[in-house]
Amino acid sequence: MSGNTKKPLLPFRSRDTVDPLFQKVLRSFLKTGRYLDLGCNIATNALYAARLDWYVEACDSDGDAITIARSSIATLNLRNAFFFHQCLQDFLRTASYTYDLVSSLDVLTFVPPDDMPDVLAHINRVVKPRGEVLLRVFTMLEATVTREPNRTFFADGQLAETFPGFTILEDRQQLVQDPGHQSRPEPHSHHVEIFHAKKR
Repeated sequence: MSGNTKKPLLPFRSRDTVDPLFQKVLRSFLKTGRYLDLGCNIATNALYAARLDWYVEACDSDGDAITIARSSIATLNLRNAFFFHQCLQDFLRTASYTYDLVSSLDVLTFVPPDDMPDVLAHINRVVKPRGEVLLRVFTMLEATVTREPNRTFFADGQLAETFPGFTILEDRQQLVQDPGHQSRPEPHSHHVEIFHAKKR
């Protein structure tokens, strides 16, 4: 674990704001532990957790994003954060640790449907007893809008059925606004499901 001295967040080039949903869940823990961020991008959430003295591991398939994340570790002088240039499927297959909190926000839809059962089973496996999972995924309603091939969209209740040994803390659908990005510059919205549960 790092020391108690809190360090300022860097002015990141993108995704530079800690996700409010993640921040709320992390702050609900009474003590720090081991956190896994699946699909971390430049690791804004993971770095936030590390600065609060969590032991952090995170992965992403974007090498440039991981390079930025790793440079942030050095700049912030963190010794409790480790970032891996791996897709989440490969990371989970070889993961040998278990975690107090595992999150994947807006990323699972990019996992091919054929890989999804194994991914969800591995997420279940790496959550410690009394640990928590936080997922934000795109729903079947989103599939009717984007019509993207080879993406995974989730039916209502699917995640609850996938994590039967968990107590559901939050499971709701929401329409979220996206101001636009490089591949889709116009403002638009997404149909998402927020799933937060605690392993029994």
